[in-house]
Amino acid sequence: MDICFLTQTFVRYPGDAIGSFVFRLAQELRARGVGIGVVAPHAAGLATNETLDDLRVSRFRYAPAQLERLAYQGRMHELVKENPINGLLLPMFLGSFVAQSVRVVRRERCDIIHAHWWFPSGLAGAIVSKVTGVPLVITCHGTDIALLDHSPALLPLARWVFGQAAAVTVVSDYLRQRLEARVPGLRCPVSVAAMPVDRVFSEAGEARWARQGERQTILSVGRLTLQKGLDHLLQACQMLMQHGLDVGVTFIGEGEAEHTLRRQAQELGLHDRVTFLGFRPPVELVHYYRTCDVAVLPSLDEGLGLTLVEAMFCGVPVVGTDTGGISSLISNGESGLLVPPGDAGALAQAIERILTDPTYARRLAAAGRAYVRRHYDTDTLVQQVLDAYQHAKEAHA
Repeated sequence: MDICFLTQTFVRYPGDAIGSFVFRLAQELRARGVGIGVVAPHAAGLATNETLDDLRVSRFRYAPAQLERLAYQGRMHELVKENPINGLLLPMFLGSFVAQSVRVVRRERCDIIHAHWWFPSGLAGAIVSKVTGVPLVITCHGTDIALLDHSPALLPLARWVFGQAAAVTVVSDYLRQRLEARVPGLRCPVSVAAMPVDRVFSEAGEARWARQGERQTILSVGRLTLQKGLDHLLQACQMLMQHGLDVGVTFIGEGEAEHTLRRQAQELGLHDRVTFLGFRPPVELVHYYRTCDVAVLPSLDEGLGLTLVEAMFCGVPVVGTDTGGISSLISNGESGLLVPPGDAGALAQAIERILTDPTYARRLAAAGRAYVRRHYDTDTLVQQVLDAYQHAKEAHA
């Protein structure tokens, strides 16, 4: 079987965090003998054709190099709204995406087109499927479904795109419910198929414990955006200090909110307790998980919370907000702790409970690790994607 991935974001170099979960899925499929070709946007410094870990990647040009700025920032729709020039670039982006995808699908004689995010990749995939007659699978990751909440004018377009798909998957049951509510009457059922985490996490040993006299570390991993609720984590850290705890926060990730968070840390008197490490590859990230005291994802909304899955695999107690896919991932008081989104006080209380009760923290960590080993096994998740491909082929036939 040969698959063509269409994605507006993909790893740019080995170890890159951008689009890494799409890359991991491609790697796992390739390891099972599935042929994978990837079509993704070009950006400054990238080759138009390259091979990454035996994966063929074709990056389409859509403007002069200095204007190829829509992709790889995780906020394409915002960039289009902010700048009229970006709005003009979007049709060029879509046209080039479609043209290059048609060439790759025909050249590689692909059996399935797999578009990640319904927009813009799904839109391009729907057109390519129409032109080539190759069945389309669409995977929604969360931000694309949120786009329908913020831009209801896109609903007619979404209905048409999903109407061309032979199979649709989402990464959590929460997203399945949201998608079916937003776009009722889909011609094919929506299945849940989460993205696999890197095996360096699923095969990691248990976290390091019993560090007497050390400052306790709160770790948060992910893009630095306000949607992640990281400002509330800084407020919670200040409250913990006021309660006499010697704590620090480590952020791993990049994003447009970094400057705002640095300024907030200064204003709260946390400048010597907050560390920004940027992106770290999995082989380094696993070390930070295993040596922190608690991993926290305080998102205001979250499709799944894959970094919490990584932390739980590493045997770390976790705190997340009771929203979106996190609510299904964490069983409150059993495999981690849930707090209301946007509530810094509740967040501080949950973190304090873990930091001041090592026995309780270990029990949460052990239960969380057992849960993800049962429900986020890589082989099972990849098989769910393969099942979607088979369903698409049968439905299309």
